[in-house]
Amino acid sequence: MQTYETYQGIVTHPLLWIFLGLTLVFYLVQGATRQKEKGWVSPETHIKAVAASLGMKGVPTLIFVVIGLTWLIVATTLLFGLYKLTWDVIWHAVPQGDDEVWPWRFSLAQIAALTTVLGAVIALPLTINRLLLSRRQT
Repeated sequence: MQTYETYQGIVTHPLLWIFLGLTLVFYLVQGATRQKEKGWVSPETHIKAVAASLGMKGVPTLIFVVIGLTWLIVATTLLFGLYKLTWDVIWHAVPQGDDEVWPWRFSLAQIAALTTVLGAVIALPLTINRLLLSRRQT
């Protein structure tokens, strides 16, 4: 079993390079599709536009940013926790014996619970958006 407590172990971990690669692709796509703006627009203007598109025009900008960042942190933590548990279950052999089986079964139960909670966290903004669209249509 390889440990990732050293700098070399962290730098050579494949998930780090996948994350960095996806981040680079994200910024390349953003740069390629960005429209040229006539003048500098403050980030608060963009945040207010996003809040207005979500039907949260009356919410102060700071509160909207805090809510958004909290959701992002929770979703990211759940996603990385799910990846780590799945990685551990896949790369370790199924234990033999009663004493070793229970922690492995507990890991499977944790994967099921994390998947459920992550689905609910990701579905929350989608559900809110669908409710807002239904209200506008009505």
